[in-house]
Amino acid sequence: MHIAIFGATSEIAHDLILGFIKDQRFQLTLFCRDASKISSEISSGAFKKQRIKIASFDEFGLKKKYSAIVNFIGAGDPVRLKKLGGEIFQITNQFDDLAIEYIKNNNDCQYIFLSSGAAYCSDFLAPASHDTKIDLSINKLSPKNWYGLTKLYAESKHRSLSDLGIVDVRVFSYFSHTQKITSGYLMSDIARAISNKTTLYTSSENIIRDYIHPSDFAQLITRILEAPSQNLAVDCYSLNPVEKYQLLDCLGSLYGLQYEFSNNLINSATSGTKPNYFSENKIVASLGYCPALTSIQGIVKEMDLVVKNLNNE
Repeated sequence: MHIAIFGATSEIAHDLILGFIKDQRFQLTLFCRDASKISSEISSGAFKKQRIKIASFDEFGLKKKYSAIVNFIGAGDPVRLKKLGGEIFQITNQFDDLAIEYIKNNNDCQYIFLSSGAAYCSDFLAPASHDTKIDLSINKLSPKNWYGLTKLYAESKHRSLSDLGIVDVRVFSYFSHTQKITSGYLMSDIARAISNKTTLYTSSENIIRDYIHPSDFAQLITRILEAPSQNLAVDCYSLNPVEKYQLLDCLGSLYGLQYEFSNNLINSATSGTKPNYFSENKIVASLGYCPALTSIQGIVKEMDLVVKNLNNE
């Protein structure tokens, strides 16, 4: 199975690529705008010559045969999103259209688009479900809406192309030991505080998040690739979400995390507070997806690697 990866330098793409490398069925072409940002773990591996090619987007063409396209393009971390502002619309749409044009001319190719829970455009006073409705003040749009609206627009476009095999994968929360500790997420802030032995300052609100582990994410994508071509959106989820207070207590006990609450902070740098940012929409289970880890189990597994890497420096 020959898979084209768009945005191969993204952190979540990096982890998926490493997961795919272990599966002999997959041949990968990694498309990116700056090949120097592909990690040496991938670019210099012994498997590279046989099963991995690194390419620029100029090399992507309609006549080359791919079994699937997985598109990671579209900044997800709060720091980069703030820098991009409204440009996120143009960037996302440009590469989304490139993939769509390809599958229109190659009907046997599946297209997986990395969306986000933000596409629900909800305040998440309750977790997302199959019946969640958009909660948006159309006359009061602000930069905090850009990311969710970008994903919603892309998903709407995909559903209108119902005869094409497009699956939108909504990622809610994700943590890996490879994640940059400057990303601006709660977990990157926690990892930075543990790494630097500093105090984490965070909102006092006890939010709930569902962190999918890299191995479960790879399983979910693989299940989609193995299934018959279809057009739908699915939500990522672990075996069980975690409350922030529970998370902080656990990481304090295991890694000595020091933290203080501040009412002057909010939980999300890009979209405001989302008390229940997770989904109970588990349609992807129909494709055979069954997560192996809870949020807290996955976080501990990855944080162990963060601490191990620190000790080896």
